[in-house]
Amino acid sequence: MLGKLLKYENKTLSKTLFPLGIGVLLIALFSSLIMKLNLYLQDQANEFVSKLMGTTTVVLLVFSFLAIFSAAFIAVFLILQRYYKSFFTDEGYLTFTLPVKTHELIFTKLISSLLWSLFVTICVMIAVALFALFGTTQALLNQEVANGARLLLKELGNFFTVYKGTAVFLAFEFLLVGITSFCMQFLMFELAITLGSIVAKKHKILASIGMYFVVNFACQSINSILTIFTLPALLLNESMQFQPDEPQTVALFLILPVILYAIYTVVFFLINRYLLKNKLNLD
Repeated sequence: MLGKLLKYENKTLSKTLFPLGIGVLLIALFSSLIMKLNLYLQDQANEFVSKLMGTTTVVLLVFSFLAIFSAAFIAVFLILQRYYKSFFTDEGYLTFTLPVKTHELIFTKLISSLLWSLFVTICVMIAVALFALFGTTQALLNQEVANGARLLLKELGNFFTVYKGTAVFLAFEFLLVGITSFCMQFLMFELAITLGSIVAKKHKILASIGMYFVVNFACQSINSILTIFTLPALLLNESMQFQPDEPQTVALFLILPVILYAIYTVVFFLINRYLLKNKLNLD
């Protein structure tokens, strides 16, 4: 049943998030063409036309970059809007009459959120790379950017060659940090929406925003307390001294946020499941 839920959820989200990702790529290509045209006219046109074209280009580029970098925030908004509509509006009556368990509904939202957020993020990264390679020079390709990318890949290859197992483990840890932090953040958002929708009969969205700040403040307070008690012990322990140039110590310290994010993820999931099962009232 989880597979069917994911198929339906991805189909629904694709109607808004797929065009968003493609739009980001098109904006990057458009910006690159405008920039190339501006660079060409600066060499060919008179002073007035060059200044006019330069001003127009700057305005267009500002709006283009705002559109590209705001795509991630728009994606988060659309995903959370989908969560709210499918659980706490009239659509919620249909959602909770399905023969599925509550945890399957939460897992469906979380997995689809991860997949589509990754899609939009990749589109944004490709868009930035396209502009850097094609939109920053009058020639077809910016060789400096291309050479910089090759050098970075070469350095990464050397790093994995020298440190081998440690480098692979470090990359895996970075992946775990990204996944667990994403799951924690989205489950925090969803928990805030659930709390706001339960405690407020009206103005549920405003209540959800308020609940997010409450939950986030509680988490930050817990983080501060943990830091106060654990950081001095780590600093006094010579074997645990943080050395950023040593991959082994970086890998050791990355375990801590993975564990913390995982604990938050489980706690948020369990609280959200309990509230949706026992406290939700759609009347």
